[in-house]
Amino acid sequence: METSPGLSVEASAVGFQVRNDAGKVAFESNPVVMWDSAGGLDWDEVGTAEGPTSGTDSSTDAHPSSGGSDATAELTTRADKAADAAVADREGAPATGDRVELMDVTVGDGVVTVRPDAAVLADPELEFPLYLDPSIGADSPTRWGTIRSAWPTGNVWKNGDDQGLGFCDASWVSSCDQDSKHRLLWRFSALRYGSDGVLLKNLDSADIISADFSVYGTHSWDCTPRDVKVNGIDDVDNTVTWNNQPDWMGVQEVKTVSHKAACDNKRRIVWDVTARTKTSTSRDQSWVALGMRAVDESTMTHWKRYQADTAKLTIVFNRAPDVPSSSSMTTEGLSTCASSSNPLDVRTLEPTLQAKGTDPDGQKVGMEFRAVQSGGSEVYNSAWTSEQASGQTHTKKVASGKLQSEKVYWWSARAKDSDGKISDWSGANCYFRPDVTPPATPTATSSVYGRDAVGGGAGVAGSFTFDDAGSGDVVKYWYSFDSDAMQDSVTASGGTGTISFTPQRTGSHVLYVQAEDKAGYKSGDPLVYRFSVDQPSAIWWNFDEGSGTVAADSGALEGGPGGHDLTVSAPWLPYGYNGSGSALDFGGTAETWARSTEIVLDPSESYTVSAMVMPGAVNLGHRMAVSQDAATGSAFKLGYLDVGSECSAEAIQGCWAFLMYADEGAPETAVTSTLPVRTAEPTRLTGVYDAATTQMKLYVCNYSDTGFKAELVGTTSFEPTSTEWTAGGSLQIGRAKVGGSASEFWDGMVDDVRIYDQALDADAVSRICGG
Repeated sequence: METSPGLSVEASAVGFQVRNDAGKVAFESNPVVMWDSAGGLDWDEVGTAEGPTSGTDSSTDAHPSSGGSDATAELTTRADKAADAAVADREGAPATGDRVELMDVTVGDGVVTVRPDAAVLADPELEFPLYLDPSIGADSPTRWGTIRSAWPTGNVWKNGDDQGLGFCDASWVSSCDQDSKHRLLWRFSALRYGSDGVLLKNLDSADIISADFSVYGTHSWDCTPRDVKVNGIDDVDNTVTWNNQPDWMGVQEVKTVSHKAACDNKRRIVWDVTARTKTSTSRDQSWVALGMRAVDESTMTHWKRYQADTAKLTIVFNRAPDVPSSSSMTTEGLSTCASSSNPLDVRTLEPTLQAKGTDPDGQKVGMEFRAVQSGGSEVYNSAWTSEQASGQTHTKKVASGKLQSEKVYWWSARAKDSDGKISDWSGANCYFRPDVTPPATPTATSSVYGRDAVGGGAGVAGSFTFDDAGSGDVVKYWYSFDSDAMQDSVTASGGTGTISFTPQRTGSHVLYVQAEDKAGYKSGDPLVYRFSVDQPSAIWWNFDEGSGTVAADSGALEGGPGGHDLTVSAPWLPYGYNGSGSALDFGGTAETWARSTEIVLDPSESYTVSAMVMPGAVNLGHRMAVSQDAATGSAFKLGYLDVGSECSAEAIQGCWAFLMYADEGAPETAVTSTLPVRTAEPTRLTGVYDAATTQMKLYVCNYSDTGFKAELVGTTSFEPTSTEWTAGGSLQIGRAKVGGSASEFWDGMVDDVRIYDQALDADAVSRICGG
């Protein structure tokens, strides 16, 4: 069996079926049967001019039936009833008395093989000739019947014998019993494509190409062709009678025919019933009802007989291709259909448009594309693409010279099938904006780290704001510090983007910035933004006075403001930590101390505190070298903790510590060291707080043969209060405050104390480690 592209053949329970490429049944065979010629009845001799004038014709002489069966037999095919059919033409169907058997059907490689029953062929009782019928056909009508004027309140309903049509004249043929006009009626129900395809009611009238009604003509009065017409009718069921006929609608077609065994022209006759079928679609009906009558119902010369249960209705329809869906439409392969509020930016004036073409009937389709300037007219219309199978993607590239850069357009598509039927244009318009112009080099500004200026400091947070320099379509900025990699990015909003930056070292820095627009273009030359991070501002007491009650602030030597002198109440050592200068010597009592007369730092901001210390003893309680007073306690402490408390278990001689407090009376947050605490060796302690990251760090610098070396011994997170407690008291050297009173008095040397208003990094701490 040869099938059209997209169709495949497979076996069914009683025959075979043909499916389309969507898996739906397009055609189904009737049960494949064979029959012999055992029956002998020939209805062609009943009711004819040359036939017998006596006998009984069940279709003309029998009394009206009571209605017969109904819905349960509506989809029965003629082959299903073949065993008891009374059909005269054995070429179309078995006659009464013929032996009927199913045949075996196999399907493979596009070949349908029908095998007659071997046992039947070997049966000596078999009557030849033998007929094989593997035909494909539509189902028989769901309902059919004959109405007769001589029996106006009854009908002949779904009778398997052939039925008379026209005027049966009892004066011409005694089998007519009495004068009577006969008409045939049919109803074809549940009309759909295949076994599970589209229903007739779901088609539009314009989808119907043709509809042919056919029925097998078994007898005519003579061999002269005469007119028979088929009308559309309203619904019909088993209550129909001559007196209760459905409305007869317009004539569908008149055929001038004869079909008589003696004339060798018994055959199937076809009428065009397209108009009635279109009426069903317009009424959302999946059934078609038809009526047949002789054009002249006054003479028996128009008498004919039809095998009513062989009637078939063949409808050819073609639906328009599907409207292309927005989900299948892409522009330059970058995105699905974009809206007018956010058109897709493409980096070409000749973008590639793609859409999927589908057809509900599985036909091949071509596609047409158009582009329209937003708010304007059409600027591009493509030729139809080559036809492809349903479900394939079609592609067109917009012709050169049709589009302008940075103008907004939309495009749509439609499909055309092999029969020339065209879908509507896609409902969703896909908006796009060609862009072949890179953005300008961006600009940058910073209030802390100005271009070609010195500002901020290591650990001092700042920000940079990038601007598109009038480009208008920048969506992102790429940037990097001190290299041209530009691997980091920030999204632009309204053409600007802002980043935060906290330098970890002083000195010169370079910021590289490149803009990217919606189309993905980047500015040709990056912005090169140079700036310098200022050295930290120091408050510095080197304690080299050697005597007196004042220790001067030497911070001006390192760029500090100066002026933060200390009042001293402690003896002076004649040498400092490095053997030169001098230092303060605290005795571990309330009588030895040094302090500022004003606030030195704000502990809610970033800062660094550093001191060179050498304890005189250990395990004698907590000892603090540097602190800042609050009302009843300290804001921070730098010094020594005795065994236990915050020290680790292995710190058997206590530990170095940096402590901070979030508020008055709050518990401390401590960073401690596991390095050994030595009494005869100077050690630099440096506590660092970074307000931007809320990190506390403790560095310990121990003296060795190669000098001092800074070691980061601990890091922890600090949780400041929302009120940012400033604890505005004096800076204390050699003591802290506990419970509103001075306490934790230092025992030993303190030298070279430094305060910075920045969170110094490890390199900076190492540089001050040795003083």
